[in-house]
Amino acid sequence: MGLTGRILNLLSSDPQRFLETAPLFNQVFAAPLIIGAACYFLFKLVGTLPAIIAVSGLLALPPANFLIAGILLKIRKQRVTMMDKRTRLCNEVLLNIRIIKYFSWEKPYLEKILELRQEECRFARKELLCFATSMILKWLGPTVAMSGALIVYSILSEDGSLTPARAFSVLTFSKIMRYPLQ
Repeated sequence: MGLTGRILNLLSSDPQRFLETAPLFNQVFAAPLIIGAACYFLFKLVGTLPAIIAVSGLLALPPANFLIAGILLKIRKQRVTMMDKRTRLCNEVLLNIRIIKYFSWEKPYLEKILELRQEECRFARKELLCFATSMILKWLGPTVAMSGALIVYSILSEDGSLTPARAFSVLTFSKIMRYPLQ
């Protein structure tokens, strides 16, 4: 892609990214307030230890996802590099097909292309595994944190009862806290 193509690509994609993220700018100010209010109500609702378990479980998820995103980025760069090598080799084969056929070099070139493709598929599998881990953490992590908090509350409460109203209130506050942390 030439310089003009790159400039056009930047001009078409950057404004779209800005439009997608602009509504989230208010989260910089609103997120701490939302998290603080939800934490306060969780502490009032279930007590100190269950609330600490819930909040620490939810606060541990963004750094974990950030770490996985870094690993995913490294793997994606390696996969793209491998894909570029394979694409260049395929292009070279197609441009020089007469010479390759004339000297019967099809088999060595095919083996090289398939070798690059296998390497690319290996990186693609790693990338999908990292992505799946990230999605599992995103959806299962808050559930485990809230379940742990509710179990600890059930064990530590004086009367040993967890009412549906209290459980759904805890789940609602966790849902409120979960959105700004994502």
